[in-house]
Amino acid sequence: MAGPLRAEPREDYKCFIETNKGQTLVRFSWQPSKAPQYKKQLIGRQLPALPHTDGKPMMVKRVYECVKKEEAFSTSQGRILEHSEPMEG
Repeated sequence: MAGPLRAEPREDYKCFIETNKGQTLVRFSWQPSKAPQYKKQLIGRQLPALPHTDGKPMMVKRVYECVKKEEAFSTSQGRILEHSEPMEG
């Protein structure tokens, strides 16, 4: 007899994406086993309005990279953006 199922804990991820408002970084909290699936599902999704988007939602056009919050982006563009502007989400 199996014991009670335990939910997989979530971890914080940061994603370098392109939206209708340009390139930006956003944060998500995902279950690690589902992170690749969630990353694929971002394209075409509407993200909530943020202060720098003039109150208008952002539409995800492209996902360059998603990594765990404590990891560094492998792309130089992602690293530069991370050091030049605050992360949203």
